[in-house]
Amino acid sequence: MTNEESLARIPFSAEIEKRILNQAFWMNFVAIILYIAAIGCAVGLVGVFMIKVSLPISTSIVAAGLLILVGLFAYQGYSLNDASHYFKLVARKDEADQEYVAEGFEKIKVFFMIEGFFMVLAFIAGLFSLSVGIL
Repeated sequence: MTNEESLARIPFSAEIEKRILNQAFWMNFVAIILYIAAIGCAVGLVGVFMIKVSLPISTSIVAAGLLILVGLFAYQGYSLNDASHYFKLVARKDEADQEYVAEGFEKIKVFFMIEGFFMVLAFIAGLFSLSVGIL
């Protein structure tokens, strides 16, 4: 057995494999919630064009924002779902654990990068609200 082959399999205890599978379940659960959020934003996008309401900003800006949210929520859900798949492979198969772990963490990285973008948006919105409140 070569060094590379011996490193491909990471020996996990049954308890740790169970915890990895549990984490994969929760990743899938959150992915489903994100897909539902994307659908909700898509419904809101349709609603923006169906209801002729006077908005304080352009309808196009609201529609563009909702369209971006649809894409981001859906991609976050996809990333978590994909990460879940790789972590399930780590727990259930003994062939390429390191590769599966690396791929899983790569997908989680994408999820958190988008989450960081949402935090920056929330911070900017908070500053904007604060500045409007002071004026």
